[in-house]
Amino acid sequence: MRLKLLFAILLLGLHMSFAQIDARALTVLPTATTSEMNSTTGVSIGSILYNTTDQKLYRYTSTGWQVNTDDQNASEVSVITPVDMDNVTGDPGA
Repeated sequence: MRLKLLFAILLLGLHMSFAQIDARALTVLPTATTSEMNSTTGVSIGSILYNTTDQKLYRYTSTGWQVNTDDQNASEVSVITPVDMDNVTGDPGA
């Protein structure tokens, strides 16, 4: 009985040591060059695309393709006063 238990534990450990990420389970973003991106039609607002020309991520808004950054300027944040989360001071819960 001990031998069977030891064998089962060894087999389970061996199986787990060779675990890999299944490449088919990864989400792949659509890619396009700048000219391909600008010539697309019928794009839904909120669509995301990786531009291979400038190697940046873009999202489609009501005004067209916008590069995704963390600047949080007026074109990216739809609030009156943008908040730069990199420079927050004080207690955010206060």
